[in-house]
Amino acid sequence: MLLSKGYGFIDIAENIKATPNSTQFRIASLAKMFTAIQIANLIDSNKISLNTSIDTFFNDSSLKHITIRHLLSHSSGLPQMPKYEKYGCENEYDIEKFYNTFSSEDFTSKPDSLFSYSNYGYKILGIIIEKITSKNIIDHNQDLFNSLNMLHTTIDRNTNSDNFYHELINNKNILAQCLDCRFKYAEGCYLSTTEDLTKFGRAILKHQIISAYHLNLFTKSQVQNSLEGKKYGLGFELGESFVLQKKTSLQKKANILFSEYYGHRGNIPGGSAVLNIYPNQQLIIAITINRTDIPCDLISEKIFKILNT
Repeated sequence: MLLSKGYGFIDIAENIKATPNSTQFRIASLAKMFTAIQIANLIDSNKISLNTSIDTFFNDSSLKHITIRHLLSHSSGLPQMPKYEKYGCENEYDIEKFYNTFSSEDFTSKPDSLFSYSNYGYKILGIIIEKITSKNIIDHNQDLFNSLNMLHTTIDRNTNSDNFYHELINNKNILAQCLDCRFKYAEGCYLSTTEDLTKFGRAILKHQIISAYHLNLFTKSQVQNSLEGKKYGLGFELGESFVLQKKTSLQKKANILFSEYYGHRGNIPGGSAVLNIYPNQQLIIAITINRTDIPCDLISEKIFKILNT
């Protein structure tokens, strides 16, 4: 490990500094990679395929054109979140309300027509995993964490909300809103540390938790996020880094290093995070911050450039 370090405070009032091995931060949508890994393992076990239609699990013929691949790649046409669900602790949306209101949801587009980021789609993937295995998605992920010795990765129960901030106004950190995470664990709502995330990234690189075949498949571009120009695979965001390297005395011009990476960003009230994996360099960059308004992905890009300039 090149560097593992905490900066600043996890608790400003008590002057408690952040440490990379034990300080938990909200990682938000990074958890979509956990769900993608679970799906890949079910495919390996021949219990599901990417082309399986989700009407198989919900007995609704209107869903026959939506597949597991569509849900993983955010191309199902489902909205970002259910129209009756809220982020805050006033939320009352649960599994019962899901079944009562699912048929009334409005699609934003036709399946496979465009990229439309959907937490709703990952919520459905979690339900499908539970239906196939008769096991809670939380327990599946806990087994994964235990196998990798990720001792500080847990579900977010909103217990330390006083340590999570939304933004800085007039030099004062404004606390993030209370979160309700009861029915959001397949799409986000986990706490972790940078060192735990590094363990997770290393296990992906070494094909310990996903086969080489499926890692290659899941990190191939399925659709492009037209708003940001970024590509998306199956549960993994994809990106490219360019670095202008210093010219040596024997070179007429500087080299340009081009490197692809995969991973995921996360952003939720009270936390920002990123995990980027550079397979060519065997490099993993994990960043977690207890503020909503900090662009971790840009920090990760700067770190990569510093390491390769």
